[in-house]
Amino acid sequence: MGPPTGIPQPFGSFAGWNPAPPSGNMMPPHQPVSMSGPRYSSAQGPGSMTSLLGGLTPAPGALVPVYSAAARPSASSTPVAGYSASHLYYRSDQERRAKQAFASPYKGSVEFRLCVMPENKTVAKLVGSVLECIKEVPAHIGHADLLETGMRAITHEWRRFAGEYPLSSADVVMRDEKWCLLIPKNPDVDIISDRFYVAPKKPNMAPQFRTRKIIINLHLPNEIHNAVLIYREEQHESEDRALVASVEKSIASNSHEPVTAPAATVRAAPKGKGKSKSKGKGKAEGKGKGKEVEDSAIDQSVSVGYTLINSDGEEQGFPLLLGASSSSSSMIQSKRPITPPRPSTKRPLPESPGSPEVSREDMMRLVKRQTYSSKSELGAFLGQVSMVVVVHPMRLMSSLDELRDLDSGDWQNLCTSSQAATLILHTDSRRQMIGAFKIASFGSVSPGIFRLAPESGHAVCAKQSYYKSTAKVGGMSLVQHVPHDFQRQGKTLTMELRCLLWAHVLHSAVYGFTRRFLRENNKELPFTLPWMRFVHGALASSTGASTVPTLYLLEEVIDQSKEGAFRKYINNASAAVLDLKNPEDRHRAEFLAFCQHYQLIKTHGTLFVSDYQGGESLLTDPQIMSSPSLDSRQLFADGNIGKGFESFQNDHVCNKFCEFFELQRDFDLKTNVEGEDSDGVKSMAISVAE
Repeated sequence: MGPPTGIPQPFGSFAGWNPAPPSGNMMPPHQPVSMSGPRYSSAQGPGSMTSLLGGLTPAPGALVPVYSAAARPSASSTPVAGYSASHLYYRSDQERRAKQAFASPYKGSVEFRLCVMPENKTVAKLVGSVLECIKEVPAHIGHADLLETGMRAITHEWRRFAGEYPLSSADVVMRDEKWCLLIPKNPDVDIISDRFYVAPKKPNMAPQFRTRKIIINLHLPNEIHNAVLIYREEQHESEDRALVASVEKSIASNSHEPVTAPAATVRAAPKGKGKSKSKGKGKAEGKGKGKEVEDSAIDQSVSVGYTLINSDGEEQGFPLLLGASSSSSSMIQSKRPITPPRPSTKRPLPESPGSPEVSREDMMRLVKRQTYSSKSELGAFLGQVSMVVVVHPMRLMSSLDELRDLDSGDWQNLCTSSQAATLILHTDSRRQMIGAFKIASFGSVSPGIFRLAPESGHAVCAKQSYYKSTAKVGGMSLVQHVPHDFQRQGKTLTMELRCLLWAHVLHSAVYGFTRRFLRENNKELPFTLPWMRFVHGALASSTGASTVPTLYLLEEVIDQSKEGAFRKYINNASAAVLDLKNPEDRHRAEFLAFCQHYQLIKTHGTLFVSDYQGGESLLTDPQIMSSPSLDSRQLFADGNIGKGFESFQNDHVCNKFCEFFELQRDFDLKTNVEGEDSDGVKSMAISVAE
């Protein structure tokens, strides 16, 4: 039975509500009155339903009418059959129990960002530094609760940015990391739950929950953002005016101010005769004059009394007014004593805040740079391209058995669902990097495509294979690096993505082994274990009707400001560690050599990852080295050379990592390839599934 509608508030005491079942003259709520049952009539008593309705009689088949304001139930009202206190809280109980039904212990992290979308732009811009990450957010949270949580999270940073400018939840709109609008559901639950679940590995299995950090953008409309900027400018101008007033006040306080002294009488009498004669009289007259001076000083800012001796030898008192504009002051101007001016004590004008000193040489160099742009500098406008692409992000797998089930040889099984994006690249040769096989251009993609690596933002590195073209210009040979056509790019870059995916899985297997080894053997590492991973990747194709088909391999950018200079740890021609001068780089290289050792054992002597290169924690451009005896065809990329695999046993030198984790040293690659099942670890058995 639904809640009664239209019951006025407040209800008063529940003492008058009789929970008895409905009588013959009272139908349950939301039920029509029976055609054959007794009718309400005005002849019924004061406690009847008709009296509560003000004498009205419902028509047959009508719903139960609402109570009038004049007949609200109270402690002294006639009991109304069929209702109880539970009806008052029906709606709130329904919503509360609905939320409980959908509640779960699964939680994740949510980073809230206050963003604005500039006009005629496709990339959102962060408002100041207004962002905050909240942990332990329920995965099944609803739209309203998520919005309230986000608004509370950014309150502190918003006040730092906008001061006292008000911001409410009604002013923003929630969008996900792809800038898609989040729409409330009914009931209001599971607004972000799909971002924490991944598809099952096998059919007929439930999705698996994965704890991760997601990004929720709080979209601030442009009109509110512009109003905030105007408000901040006004606040800054107000602060500047206050600073100027403070400086002016400081300057004025150090000028030649009027002398402030209490009203007093100063005696000035000549020496010698007449001193004792005029002493008494002068004292009497001085008292009278002193009183007049005190009376006249009431409405003056500063007053000093003094006494002069006239030609008759009599003392006369005069008020000395300083800093006053009265007529009496001008009358005695010629009789004032001459006092020397005080030395000036003005303080220098303080420097404006936020304006650091710039030397004359720096200022001259800065001014001399303000010239017209050169022809080469103007080429930057032509060295930037923008295109709409279809992005195929690389599927991230965590184990070899998952890779075995999904990798059927088709590159599409290695990628997740495709999405549209805008790619902007800098094609100026001065901003490109050219390797042995590929050209790397840098730019950005919107929306971001690396969801599991949000720290990379929208920056990407776009790679293409190329060939060299030589031409003679002015008697000189000019070498150009020309990207291959679409078919050749597709063949090369899909294999590069395959190698990157295999490197991800094999590298992750090493960390899984080390964790189990330490846990099952109850050991502690005597040295640090470097944390390294390969960059995420994706394929991007531009195949519009008006453009030439183009294919790129997109990767995360290895930021040298965070990762240090680009370096190579092990190449694909040998398993020997390269000569690195930095002890930390040497430590990482030894760990990667240990990774090769374990990967070879893990795959039963069939393959391992090589050509380790990149930064301190991010690696790129791996090669998968496989046994030449597996197949006569070329497996993996062209960097998979036979001698690099066959020389492993001679070139690899076991180090502290191999010894601590007790890796097998006397393995026979040919035996393992032919089918001997040996995991190469003395202390534990390793299954294929990590």
